[in-house]
Amino acid sequence: MRSPSLPPNDSEGANQKPKIFARLNPARLPLFSYGMFLYGLGLLTSAWFAHGNDLRVFWLVVGFLLFWVIVGIGRKTTYLYYLMLGFCTFLMLVGWICARNLDDDYLRSNSISDTILKLDLHLSPQLEGLKMHRNTLAGMLAVFGVLALNYGLFAARPWVRWLGRLTGLSMFGLLLVTNSRGGLVAFIAGSVLLIALTWTGKSKLSFRFIITWGVILLTITGVYLVISGQYQLFTPERLLNENGGNRLEIWGNTFYMLGDVPLTGFGPGNFESVYPFYIDPSAVSGRASQEHAHNIFLQIYGETGLTGFLGIALIFSQLIRLIKRSFQKRELFTASPDPSEKQNAKAVLLGQGGLAASATMFIFGFTEFNPWNEQFTFLFWFPLALVAAVYTRNRPGQFYSKINPARIARWYKAGSRSAKLAVTSGGIILTGVLVWQFAGFATVNMAGLASEQNWLGTGNTSLDSIEQLYRAAENSVGWTGVPRRAEAWVAWQKNDTQLLREVINDHPGDRRSLLMLGDLVANTGNKAEAVAFWRRAQAAPLFVNRGRRSLDSDNDLGAELYFLEAIEIDPYLWDSYHYLVMLYQRHDRTNDSVALLEKARSYFPGDSRLQDELNVLKPAS
Repeated sequence: MRSPSLPPNDSEGANQKPKIFARLNPARLPLFSYGMFLYGLGLLTSAWFAHGNDLRVFWLVVGFLLFWVIVGIGRKTTYLYYLMLGFCTFLMLVGWICARNLDDDYLRSNSISDTILKLDLHLSPQLEGLKMHRNTLAGMLAVFGVLALNYGLFAARPWVRWLGRLTGLSMFGLLLVTNSRGGLVAFIAGSVLLIALTWTGKSKLSFRFIITWGVILLTITGVYLVISGQYQLFTPERLLNENGGNRLEIWGNTFYMLGDVPLTGFGPGNFESVYPFYIDPSAVSGRASQEHAHNIFLQIYGETGLTGFLGIALIFSQLIRLIKRSFQKRELFTASPDPSEKQNAKAVLLGQGGLAASATMFIFGFTEFNPWNEQFTFLFWFPLALVAAVYTRNRPGQFYSKINPARIARWYKAGSRSAKLAVTSGGIILTGVLVWQFAGFATVNMAGLASEQNWLGTGNTSLDSIEQLYRAAENSVGWTGVPRRAEAWVAWQKNDTQLLREVINDHPGDRRSLLMLGDLVANTGNKAEAVAFWRRAQAAPLFVNRGRRSLDSDNDLGAELYFLEAIEIDPYLWDSYHYLVMLYQRHDRTNDSVALLEKARSYFPGDSRLQDELNVLKPAS
């Protein structure tokens, strides 16, 4: 008896048995296999030329190889089915063990989270070295919680369903405790997609069951958000300040980074050390760092270069296409040459669960990348490998029917002589232009890597050589503006204010160039002109960071100058006053603190923070 999950045979495949996808045959899933090849090639290329962090490269390679291991296990559907169930349960236990080691002030703002974590501290075992960042934990819980929920809702055996529900709900509860807005949104979106993919109208679960439990869980979530105060994470002000301004600024700086190294990227594991170079190249830029790009696509581009980015883009487009065709019931999930109904039901559950978990991963990864940092990198490939392990095309070759190379060759041979001449000459010209542009980007990439390595202290390329590379690239890719803008760092290193002014004339909104020119002008003693450049660069927060860095180094005199300059650049930035008062109080300069805050009244009328500090300081003055 034919499985109801299998689509009816058509004229092309009526006499053919379904084939397994364990060998990643490009004829059945070309974008996935080509994407994996490009990703692996990009990873090795970037690690070699950009000198990636060895530990980061190791974990990325482990994750890449693990993909093929899971695909190989997928030859036996039952093995993969129970292996993934056990792995989800294992990750749930790991999550609760790691939760006891969370050290984030963000969690203490939620009294419920704080209470649960203190209870977990007494109940879960202490394992040294098993730690996760809060967002790393949230990403893992969101992705694998959806996969566990897949078992809990749609598995055939009752004990599997109950274990899946226990695991999924436990992960969801811990996800709430982490206070992760992105994780919660991704989990809900992935769960909705999972139900939409698996709902056929003939499911063992009734529509009433789905709606009832959905309403109950949403109600519990809403009550929790209100009682814990976590609902404030979704206010327009928090969304604008955190996911808007901050994320957009990081993405913009990352685009600058990728523009300087467009082919190889900045190398695996190098983001945190390279990022300050694009914010504040001064020696006191330590607080300007970020761990990652807060976007999965930008991070992968940076760590695997253009080649790896094209690979992940192909894989992502294939996932979108599979989800679309799964709604149309035109795709086949199976993992056996002659599938029984039970085997095929397990394969369908794994395949559609893998699609939903992969979508959850990319939704969360739109604003985060923590879940795939450090030793947890291997988790990235699990959902994608599930899809690849159980997927089989019902009609091989159909995808490329519209762009068949043989058909294009026949069309070319059948054309007239003039048409062939036009196509040939056009192809030669286009190829020449592409090679010319590629050579220009390669030159920019060489100069960008040399600049970054010099700044990090791992290279010794002369500034004149770097400048010559950028000048050579202007002839071919000068239209991008990258070579000219990148010369600003060379000019800053050479104390060449004239070259910096030329760069700013071409790029008047380049904040890093304006910041560096302001620093050079300030060194000449022209403070007024320097402040004008710093204002155009909107550099007040950077000067606060410089001051805080100086405080960390016990350079109080330098810190005071930076805070005063920050106030001069932007008198409406409260942090400048706040940290300067802290500095004054460190040296018992209460009168100076009061005078500073009184001066700030005109900029912060009615501000409770200012009045509270004055109420504390005035009695002691």
